[in-house]
Amino acid sequence: MEKSDGHFSRVNAICWSFDNEKLAIATADRYITLFDDNGQQKDRFSTKASDTNKHKIYRIVGLSFSPDSTKLAVAQSDNIVFVYRLGTGWDYKKSICHKLVVSSNVTCMLWPHSRNDELVFGLSNGKLKVGILQMDGVRKNKSATLFETQSYVVTLACGSDGNSFISSHMDRTLHKYKFPTATGAPFKELLATLPYVGTCIVWSHDTLLVGSNLGHVVALNSNDGTQLQIFEFNIESCSRSLYCAASNPQGQCAIFGGFN
Repeated sequence: MEKSDGHFSRVNAICWSFDNEKLAIATADRYITLFDDNGQQKDRFSTKASDTNKHKIYRIVGLSFSPDSTKLAVAQSDNIVFVYRLGTGWDYKKSICHKLVVSSNVTCMLWPHSRNDELVFGLSNGKLKVGILQMDGVRKNKSATLFETQSYVVTLACGSDGNSFISSHMDRTLHKYKFPTATGAPFKELLATLPYVGTCIVWSHDTLLVGSNLGHVVALNSNDGTQLQIFEFNIESCSRSLYCAASNPQGQCAIFGGFN
């Protein structure tokens, strides 16, 4: 991504707002650039370290818009998630409205579309946390542990119901979590153990597509973890990992990306 001085900075994270009107891009220089739905740059602002007395040695590891598209969560490697209030228009004055401080590096994040006041993030110590932004109409800055594993959280994927997610871990496991509903209690299970580390996930309907550090993609049944199919690609590059993935809005096809 080109900066004002004509040089390019590596893109670390990118996300669309739920209303499809805002695109946020985080770069390695710790700036976030906002675009409209026509690709026109509307704003650019710098992020801040969790400890302002220290040098900026963190990196941005994830971005996620709130379901109402008025807030942007920024997950950082220096043990914090900031939530910025962007408002509904481009002239709205941005401000940090929530700070979620934790004891370990944040590694990944998502904001379930059915939970406007809660977001989910994983930590390097294997914990899955929920950030609680508001409760009973009262503004909060707190997080709670949903469940713990002993392995680094690599990536997250949200279910189409907006009330469940899959976490992938460095020990090659996939865990599934469902939030409580009016008719049921919270539910967590070990869904599957893979032959490799799952580095990116697409969850469409009842199927999971999991990209790996070996360049393979495995299809799993999202209900019971049954393996459906493996796609093996002949990747000659020294870096075979698949780093990111996305599906089309209908969930009928997916694309996976890697380095080089």
